[in-house]
Amino acid sequence: MAEFQQELSMTKSLTMKPKDDLSAPIPNAYAVYVAGASMEPRYFPEEIVYVHPRLPVRAGDFVVAQIATGVDGDPPEAYVKQLVSMDGKKLRLKQFNPKKTFSFPANKVVSVHKIIMGGIG
Repeated sequence: MAEFQQELSMTKSLTMKPKDDLSAPIPNAYAVYVAGASMEPRYFPEEIVYVHPRLPVRAGDFVVAQIATGVDGDPPEAYVKQLVSMDGKKLRLKQFNPKKTFSFPANKVVSVHKIIMGGIG
């Protein structure tokens, strides 16, 4: 996976509120800083994206995907991308800048979480 640069840096977990109940925290919700320009014009470098790890994802969603490196003890690589497809064999993601599609074997996928909003910090 050396050909891919790490796409984001993690921040602390957040307490986020679903739109229908502003008093309820979302367990395990988190935010990340976008690193790099690969998703411009949708997301920009240093933009914060907020992630809801319990919502289902589907083709077309913007996601944070964590992919195992295969090296024991190394954290997974994380990517902010658009979900193309996901099945039992592979995960396909795309970026905008430059336009490119990535495929990862399903057994390397640690998680795929839906981005619910973003904003410049």
